[in-house]
Amino acid sequence: MKKLLILGSWMCCFVSYGQSDTLYVNDLRTAADLIFGRLDPNLYEHHLIERMSGEIGSVIEQTNGNYNQVHDAYSFIGTYSEIALAYDDSTVMLNNEQLVHLIDTTFYQYQKELTQDILVQPFGLTVHNLKRIDSNYYNSDYFEVVENQLVPKIDESELYQDTRIQSAALLEFYGDNGYDEGIIRYDPAFISLSSDIDSLSIRLNTGNGFNNFGPSNKTISYDRTSDSVVGKAALFYLESGQPVYDTISFYLTKIGNGTAPKSNDGWDNYNAAFYDYYQGAHGIDLQIGIKYGCGNNEKIRRPVIIAPPYRPTIQYFSLQKYYEQFDFKSLISSLSDMGYDVLFIREMPGNGSIEEAGATLADFLLEINTLKKQNYPDEDWENVVIGFSAGGQHWRYALKYLEKHHMDWGTPHHHSRLYISFDSPQWGANIPMFTQTVYQDKKGSNIFAALANVSLIDEGSKDMAITHFIGSNVSAVSGSNVYYIHPAPSTERNNLMNALSNDFNHMYSSVNDLRRTFPAFTRNVAVSTGRNDRNYTNEFDLDAGKLLFSQNATVPILGAIVHKNRKLYASQYATETTVFRNLEKRSFFIPYPLFVLKDRDYRTVNAFEWDMAQGGYKDEFLDGLGFYVWPIGAVPILRTGALGLGQKYYNNHMSFLPTVSALGINPGLWQGNQVFYNLKEEDLMYNEFGYNPAFDKSNLYGYPNLGRPTDHFNITPFEAIYCDLQTYEHIKMQESVDADELDDTYLVHTRNFILDEIEADDSYLQNQVIGENHVNWIPGYTYRAWYRAYRSITIGNTVTPKTDPGDYVIQQSGDITVHAGHEVHIMPGFHAAAGSDFHAYIGYDCTRPRGSELATPEKTEKSTDQRFTPFPGSNEHLSGEEKQQLVVFPNPASGNFTVRVPEEFIGGTLTIYDLYGKVMHTQIIERTDSELEKDLPQGMYLVRILKDGQTRTTKMTRL
Repeated sequence: MKKLLILGSWMCCFVSYGQSDTLYVNDLRTAADLIFGRLDPNLYEHHLIERMSGEIGSVIEQTNGNYNQVHDAYSFIGTYSEIALAYDDSTVMLNNEQLVHLIDTTFYQYQKELTQDILVQPFGLTVHNLKRIDSNYYNSDYFEVVENQLVPKIDESELYQDTRIQSAALLEFYGDNGYDEGIIRYDPAFISLSSDIDSLSIRLNTGNGFNNFGPSNKTISYDRTSDSVVGKAALFYLESGQPVYDTISFYLTKIGNGTAPKSNDGWDNYNAAFYDYYQGAHGIDLQIGIKYGCGNNEKIRRPVIIAPPYRPTIQYFSLQKYYEQFDFKSLISSLSDMGYDVLFIREMPGNGSIEEAGATLADFLLEINTLKKQNYPDEDWENVVIGFSAGGQHWRYALKYLEKHHMDWGTPHHHSRLYISFDSPQWGANIPMFTQTVYQDKKGSNIFAALANVSLIDEGSKDMAITHFIGSNVSAVSGSNVYYIHPAPSTERNNLMNALSNDFNHMYSSVNDLRRTFPAFTRNVAVSTGRNDRNYTNEFDLDAGKLLFSQNATVPILGAIVHKNRKLYASQYATETTVFRNLEKRSFFIPYPLFVLKDRDYRTVNAFEWDMAQGGYKDEFLDGLGFYVWPIGAVPILRTGALGLGQKYYNNHMSFLPTVSALGINPGLWQGNQVFYNLKEEDLMYNEFGYNPAFDKSNLYGYPNLGRPTDHFNITPFEAIYCDLQTYEHIKMQESVDADELDDTYLVHTRNFILDEIEADDSYLQNQVIGENHVNWIPGYTYRAWYRAYRSITIGNTVTPKTDPGDYVIQQSGDITVHAGHEVHIMPGFHAAAGSDFHAYIGYDCTRPRGSELATPEKTEKSTDQRFTPFPGSNEHLSGEEKQQLVVFPNPASGNFTVRVPEEFIGGTLTIYDLYGKVMHTQIIERTDSELEKDLPQGMYLVRILKDGQTRTTKMTRL
């Protein structure tokens, strides 16, 4: 209660003196230059603490004599920015944009230098001795105001006293990066000292004692899970020739409230780094982790390649972290159990253009095709590619790029059958325009706005954003406090979309529906994490224009009282609508008032800031009164502030990606005031366990043409779409479930949708012409592909509701092989032209998850072999021991057999005997899988392999 009374007295004084002199400014340096312009800079040695903004808590504490703070990357850059503002010469230290640019380029350079998956981060240190006005003189007895300038009434040389402002920190901006260990790197670019300090030496303690750190010992390694969460920097330097010893505490890692990450020890998620480093030819390099598939002998055989989401340069993300994020409900583990080699990629940088990233993935895909053919020369499994967020657009570009070059130049085919776009903003990422404008507007005066802004102006953001301030008309009306924002895309995005629409088309491109800018030779499906059946207005009473957040704070800082009034509104489609209002008023040297006013009203014109069609925003906000001031920036505006006052619940509950964009819903159906598009009501999808195919039109998942047999490609470019009954944070499904205690049953639907698309229990091939997916002008060109299903494969004209009816045709240039665990059905509508090849086999040597299992790997598990139960009645699963035996499949069979031998028998002999011991066939074993074309009479035979005295024997039956 005492604190509130004191604050009330300040507010009384603040109001009572009125607004006699008001200076309207947009930049605090300009204000400081004017306000303190009558003071003698030689007396305060050209640096004055009162010039600062006073918005960094550690700086305020230090001016009051408290140096016990534990620093992190954000307090370091905030402190550096404040110190820079204290100098009357703007060139003494880097300004906000220069500092952020240095950080950005340094992190990028570190990543370019790495050839392995390790965490390297720079260390920052700033120590400055500064002058300040003695707080005893903060009243009208010692100052007067003349034309918005402070004029001393006493001898000015008596006003000033010395204060030291300092910060030391490991520059880690994202603590939850998945690394167990880290490396702290000495970089002189991040060491900033005042001119009276020299002979600096540093020793760092990360929990194991102090070690020298500097030009002669530039790196210190530390364990992020077992070492201390808080490190210490012991400093020695000379200050005006006098020795000074000091210690500054800093976070070694800061996740949430400063806790250390959990160790990944003992959890072997992925087998190895496939490429330690893949150097691309388009400005982007790759690092790749891999989870090998069941029975593939740790060789690439059936690739599923996952492209990652956008990552700003300063955000490290380990391959281990990518594995955990993508393995929701054991997705990766399940694919591996099913026999697929899952490759997950880290792009460096992770914020490059879609063109550069797509071209890099295209090159990499061709290398994978070469490698899988070297590993298994007699097999032709097609690729599956999955892209999360920006990764979905990277694959879209890569596949279009490869198809065009293949058709025009005869370059290699991408040999991919399935493209899965996961939460990818195909119509553009809906980054709020007011947010972009605030960052741009405040980047010069606020370091956090500058840090956020740098992630908006990179090539990846300009390519992805549906509207961007660079391309938009953002105008400040003369003599007004209003910013008008007329949203429009950047030139870079316009060029990209024009290229996809016009530059990569070929003879098989679809030009009459929404598929035009998507690949033509793959089945294209999409997933969204936004809710699919209800809008937020109905469910949460979130109406357009609703007040979402307000702040009314008044606090004393550095000899001034600062009053801030901010309001944030839900967007609405109108000719002019206020989305964000910011009013900041400063009164210097109470009780004698000198006012500085910053006022801005951000208004958008004819555009929703977020789309309210599932995936926009929720109503979990709280209006309130806060008593702590924080700067305008990404975290304060959109997330919970330092003390959680004045705003609430806006933490991890906003998805910037609308469902309609992720699923590519025709904008003509939802733009303007039509802000809700119900997928189920439009017959686009259903999702239920225990479905009955006779009554459930969707056959469990969302196949658009089931309810829209003639126009589904005018609604969405995808052949199948899926989204959840819950809205998760963008692409963070399991994390959202764990954090918000959501029902994770629905994640199983999402996982099963992906697994079912990659390989169904019962696969149906229909409405496809093998031969119309490759060049026709190269003589003798053959397209080869192998397919699998756990139980059965059925081929024909009308065998599935998942695609439009149509014959399955293998033209002369096609060579198709199918494998089913139990049966292959050839139905009316199957055609194999003369000269084509078609092979069908019975046999399946792996497993897959079933139904509604909820298994998610725990970090203590080392194996997933027993996680899922095989389908009842199947006897085709091989244990690890059985995989070392001799296998013949299909068995029995009336056609050719395939013999699979352990790798150590290559170079030995294979012999077939009848039951009387007569040798019917013999050959040298040249590879693990060999096809037997020997025409044997009906009956039972023994197959024997022999090498170096070792032998294996099995039975084989000819029908």
